[in-house]
Amino acid sequence: YTYYKGFARLSDTQFIGYGQFVDAADEDKREGIHMYNLGDWNASRPTYVDSCSFDGGSYSAIGLWDTNGVPITNNVVYNTYQSGIVTTGQNNIIDHNLVSTVYWSGTAQPAYAAFDINYDGAIMSRDATSVVMT
Repeated sequence: YTYYKGFARLSDTQFIGYGQFVDAADEDKREGIHMYNLGDWNASRPTYVDSCSFDGGSYSAIGLWDTNGVPITNNVVYNTYQSGIVTTGQNNIIDHNLVSTVYWSGTAQPAYAAFDINYDGAIMSRDATSVVMT
C-alpha cells in the first residue's frame, strides 16, 4: 500500500501494445499512461505528454484521473479500445492530438456486447471540469 507521487515528462516516445483491457476503478485503470491523483500542475516539476505516438493498445492511451492542469499535446493515438485520451480533474489541456480508430469496448468482448453501455468518445472529458481542448 505504498503510494508515490511524482511527475512525468514524456516526449517523442512511441508506445506499442500498451494497456490491459479491464474495467477497473479509476485508480487502477490499465492505460498506456495512467496519471492518478497528481493534484495541481507544478511549474517547478512539470508533467506533460508531448509528441508521442500510441499504436495497438488494449485500453486508453492516456488517462488523467483527479489530476489538474497537465498539457497533453501533439500526440497520435491509433488503434485502441474504449477511448484514446481520458481526462478528469480541472484545467487539463488537450491540444493538437490526433486520435483514430478507437474500438467500442463491446468489440473486445462480443459475448457481453449486448450488456455493454460504455459509449465513450475518442477524447473523453465527460467527468472533467473546465478542460481546454483544441
